Amino acid sequence: MQLSLDIYYYTLTWDKLKKVFEKFKALMNEIHRSMDATPVNFSEDYKLVRNRLKHLFDAFTEDVRNEYEHPSLLPQKTGNIIMWGNLFIDPSGNILAHAGDKNHAVVRKEHVERLKTIWISLVDLFIKYFSDKPLSADLLPLQIMIVNL
Repeated sequence: MQLSLDIYYYTLTWDKLKKVFEKFKALMNEIHRSMDATPVNFSEDYKLVRNRLKHLFDAFTEDVRNEYEHPSLLPQKTGNIIMWGNLFIDPSGNILAHAGDKNHAVVRKEHVERLKTIWISLVDLFIKYFSDKPLSADLLPLQIMIVNL
C-alpha cells in the first residue's frame, strides 16, 4: 500500500513540475519580448535547456494523473487475462504501476537524475549570463569532495 501511495505522490509531483515549467516558459517568453537586448547566445542556450526539460516531461502524461484523481476502476485487459493494480519492478528498480484502464505510472531513477542535471543547467544559464559567480556545475564536485573529507 505504501508503495502505491508513493507512486501516486511521484505522479502528482511530476504533473506539478510540468505545470510550473509551463508557467516558467510563459514568463521567459514575456521577459524575452520585453527586453531590448539579451546577452549573446542566451536565447540559444535557453532553448537547448528548455527542449531537454520538454523532452523529459513528455514522458509523463496527464492521463495517469487523471486516473489517480478520478479513477475509472477499470482493470487492464489483455486477451482473457484481467489485471488490476499490478506493479512490475525491473532489476534496476524502475517501476511500472497499473493505475487503471490502460494507464501506467512509470517511476524511473533516470528521470530524477536527468531532472537534477537539467535544473543545474538552467540555474547555471542565468549565472553564466547575468552574474559573475562561479557555475553550480563547477562548485558541486567541490562540495562533494569537501563532504567526503
